[in-house]
Amino acid sequence: MSAQPAPAAPLAAIDIGTNTIRLLVALPLVADGAVSLQPVADRTATVRLGYGVERTGRLEPERLARAVATVEEFRRVALDHGAATILLAATSAVRDAANGPELRERIAATSGLAVGIIDGAREAALTFAGATAGQPLDGTLLVGDLGGGSLELIAARDGAIQSARSLQLGSGRLTERHIGGDPPDEAAIAAAEADARAILAPAVDPALVGRVDRLLLVGGTATSLLVLAPDGTRTLTRPRLQRARAILTGTPIAQLATATGLDPERVRTMPAGLAIIGAVLDAYGLDAATVSTGGIREGLIIEYVRNGGG
Repeated sequence: MSAQPAPAAPLAAIDIGTNTIRLLVALPLVADGAVSLQPVADRTATVRLGYGVERTGRLEPERLARAVATVEEFRRVALDHGAATILLAATSAVRDAANGPELRERIAATSGLAVGIIDGAREAALTFAGATAGQPLDGTLLVGDLGGGSLELIAARDGAIQSARSLQLGSGRLTERHIGGDPPDEAAIAAAEADARAILAPAVDPALVGRVDRLLLVGGTATSLLVLAPDGTRTLTRPRLQRARAILTGTPIAQLATATGLDPERVRTMPAGLAIIGAVLDAYGLDAATVSTGGIREGLIIEYVRNGGG
């Protein structure tokens, strides 16, 4: 059966994360009950909305204002590309901040959009739907969504989710705790890695150790590592991660951002993100991970279509 658009107009999704705010405008295609997405527009802004939340418990006024402006900019982009429906989800930084509801209120007042501040379980479900779109689901699959403020780990067997955990473990959090130098030194990354291992240890199901067939990673750190240490694949092997680590500890942030085209704020959080990825591989006895092209934005649109526009 050939794929047919459903609905006829593009849909838009905005993911308000701890490090980035991301827009996807896509045309859903439905074939044999499966939903795939044809991208129309893709935008990312590195706002670092969650910077300082772990220390103060609040979103900084300047970053909150920038987030509101970014959502309005993305709303206009979505409308320009024909999207009448715009779905929004805010994750770790907003749900953890005492003034998180203020962001939702200001976006509603400025852009007329409703923001869902989602919990870890819903974030995991949306991530799984987006990350596995178009992927084979046979065997034991682990999806890891590494954001700035949290890490979602979703384990599935033959496509059926067996467990989902949301941990207070993100690249932004660990950057604030451990990464201070420019460039950071090995000791700082090692400290971040030790912290990640300690947080992961009680959350890992022993039955999965050594039994995961594939690890799919979602998030800005994983995607950026493909750019930082390119090899023509979407697989992060241990040697590739080690190569990225040497680059991050040997090059100042501004120089690295210029050379790669990555946002300097993204480069700043990558050492901690890399440390977390290394800790996840160790925890499950894995040698490599595949970086998925999907995530929360894709999950929002797929869920909307599956629910008949609800």
